[in-house]
Amino acid sequence: MKRTASMTETQLTAWHNVLGVFDTDIVNAAVLEMALTETRFPEVGDLFQICREKSFQTGRWERPYSPNGNEKDVTKPTASEIRAVASRFGLAVP
Repeated sequence: MKRTASMTETQLTAWHNVLGVFDTDIVNAAVLEMALTETRFPEVGDLFQICREKSFQTGRWERPYSPNGNEKDVTKPTASEIRAVASRFGLAVP
């Protein structure tokens, strides 16, 4: 639906590992949302953020607690989210 970037197999694996922490219907909705906008071909982080927000909205993920600010403004991935992605890559992170 948009011009695409050619990706190597390693890049495709990386995208799969990052977005694979979300349910398929969440990823589908995020991809369609991006495809139906004027936004350029997205970075994986762009889709991660859309999927993350959709997961919060549907109650599938809990919004992280932010003691010093508005919880709705939290855009930085939490340690547990980073660990979930890292495990899909087979990486150990603290």
